[in-house]
Amino acid sequence: MTPRDKPLFRWASYPLVRPVLGLIIGILVGENTQIGLAFSLGILTAFVVAYFGLHFLVKATSKTRFSWLHLLTLLGVFVALGMSLVANINPKERLLHIKTISQNNQKTVLAYQGKIVSEIQEREKSYKFEFEIEKIRTEKTWQLAEGKVLVYLKKNEFLNDTSFINNTDKIYNFGDELLIKGSPILTNPPENPSSFDYQKYLKYHYIWHQDFINSYDVVLVNNQNNTEIQSNLSILQQFRKKAIDFRIYSDSILKETMPSKQSYGVASALFLGIRDGLDNEVKDAYRSAGATHVLAVSGLHVGILSAMVAFFLGFLKKHKKSKYLYLSFILSILFGYAFLTGLSPSVLRASAMFALIQIGQTFSRRSTIYNNLAFSAIILLLFSPYMIFEVGFQLSYLAVLGIVLIQPKLAKVYTPPNKIIKYLWELLTVSVAAQLITFPICLYYFHQLPTYFWLSGFVVIPAAIVILYGAIAVILSSFLSMTISCFLGVILSWIIQTVNYLVFGIERLPVSVLENIRVSFAESMLLYALMVGLFCFFVLPKRIFFYFSLLCSLLFFGINLYKNLDAENQKRLVFYQIRKGFALSLQEGRRSVTLLDSASFYNKNAQSYWLTGDLLSNGKTENKLINLDSIYTENENYQEGNEIVQIRDWNGGKIILWSNKTILLWNKRLEKETKFLPKLDNIEMVWISNNPIYTLAELKDIKTKYIIFDDTNYSSRIKLLSNEAKVNKISTVILKNGAFQKEYK
Repeated sequence: MTPRDKPLFRWASYPLVRPVLGLIIGILVGENTQIGLAFSLGILTAFVVAYFGLHFLVKATSKTRFSWLHLLTLLGVFVALGMSLVANINPKERLLHIKTISQNNQKTVLAYQGKIVSEIQEREKSYKFEFEIEKIRTEKTWQLAEGKVLVYLKKNEFLNDTSFINNTDKIYNFGDELLIKGSPILTNPPENPSSFDYQKYLKYHYIWHQDFINSYDVVLVNNQNNTEIQSNLSILQQFRKKAIDFRIYSDSILKETMPSKQSYGVASALFLGIRDGLDNEVKDAYRSAGATHVLAVSGLHVGILSAMVAFFLGFLKKHKKSKYLYLSFILSILFGYAFLTGLSPSVLRASAMFALIQIGQTFSRRSTIYNNLAFSAIILLLFSPYMIFEVGFQLSYLAVLGIVLIQPKLAKVYTPPNKIIKYLWELLTVSVAAQLITFPICLYYFHQLPTYFWLSGFVVIPAAIVILYGAIAVILSSFLSMTISCFLGVILSWIIQTVNYLVFGIERLPVSVLENIRVSFAESMLLYALMVGLFCFFVLPKRIFFYFSLLCSLLFFGINLYKNLDAENQKRLVFYQIRKGFALSLQEGRRSVTLLDSASFYNKNAQSYWLTGDLLSNGKTENKLINLDSIYTENENYQEGNEIVQIRDWNGGKIILWSNKTILLWNKRLEKETKFLPKLDNIEMVWISNNPIYTLAELKDIKTKYIIFDDTNYSSRIKLLSNEAKVNKISTVILKNGAFQKEYK
């Protein structure tokens, strides 16, 4: 058989690959169609009956003839299973879920009781934790309920913040049972176009509600730190509580023993997954150098531990009896590390993935890495189907697949002359293989591409190994002697400072990162299709794969050409929803100008949250920010090298001229001496900000199409004026309800 006639992929060798593909398809179908549980279970039952019917009723001599039908029914079973798993999560299918109770039964929740099921995270003005509801109080009585709420507990303004919750003596801890006054509210969809969908993010973590409470709204029912009170936690929850307590202890040891605050932040993020100690300078440097994955505890760190165990104890796998001892060692280390990190979901997922791979290799002689990956994915998705939507899950499996599939072929391109160069070459090919297979989805999620990722790999991957084991040594030695622990902490701090110096050096290299790359989900899938076609063509050169790759390339560039032409001809206006502020983006072609209040102008993090995604999705490559509060034009045109917008002073605010449109910003009370308003015609919009008027009668000489109320106005004033506008048949836009956008030809 010639290479051209050789089959590219033998499905029989990978029996678990098809079921996991069917399960993923079923989860995606179930999430996007919202099919009910009863209907999904009906489909599942039908396919199960059909599968076993074919298996037992068709004669053995005829099975090859019906093998394709047998395969379809098997895929149908897993597709229906995925749909059923998603339907089972839906609150509509759960009669005791608080969302179902409050909506279907139209009951008002006055209070709710349950327990804290996550580590408490400190924020600037509040404490954040996940809360699992056990029962609710309605107008009539208490009743059983379920559901998770993301709770923000406001800091007590009359007490020192650090005395309220601290690492050594928390008032509230994981597992504490609380009684909370009030009713949790449903999470809201994104208020601004193309911004991060926090509602969907929480949904994929099984959270549909959130609540903002004060300290006087909470009653502590059961304190887990009180040994005299019987714990209400399950065995697994008690185990997780101990893991979280140990994680907090480990973080305090690193903080105490490492003299450099910046080094402590890196060590805590890399080893424990606690990123609160990282400053923005370090985050930006690692992001630009393509080393952010090192600061997010996940598959890389668990893979390092797994590789080191295999390196030192791999000889045990060669013997039939000792291989089970090896399996015990590696499972203990993997889940021991997950315990050290507080059993965080990302580490637990990665540990489970590698553990299932090791179990598959130990118990199955015909085991392959592809079957082991598929087996681990099936188990994880059966346990938590929404895990498929997590970026960490996607990147972990893609990176491992890239290393297994692509790295060996890259390694054969060059034969190193000695062991040192061989190690460096393998390190390079691993980095390139992982980056190559993950870059389409990274472009979709993060909109940037680090160009020196291959160089940073020589630094951060060996450093991650040293820092990982160094942090373990610092924490474990603290049980023997704090002197030894402090000594090791100083050494670890020096190592991290050296690594940071090298990472900062890579960041300063020219064109270290390609930013503001907009790639849609469809485009990222086309890139993956292109990669698959090219891979198949080089492994098994057939014209069909070349033509397929060419078609994917044409489609990708065709979509980009259409988007670019659309962006060039675009004229668009967007009022963003900003809490207690305002932002107006005027977009024309590739350029845009955004007018902001002072607080929003200096808040770069907030801008990246609600502005960057919208500009990228609409192809804006040039954006100018203007602090509207600081402009005093004295009746002169404000341009400052930008011809898109002109701004003039007006007695009650400012007049904004853009694309033959006039927008009147009214944000100041008129002086008492002003007897009348100048007559203003052809005003596109009157933008009301900062409560300047009490009645629409003050607008009698201004003719406009829209009245815009931003979030700086009182809600009661907005309601009064909008009702008045409705009577006068004037269109109103209330930005408290979400952004307003309008396109012009």
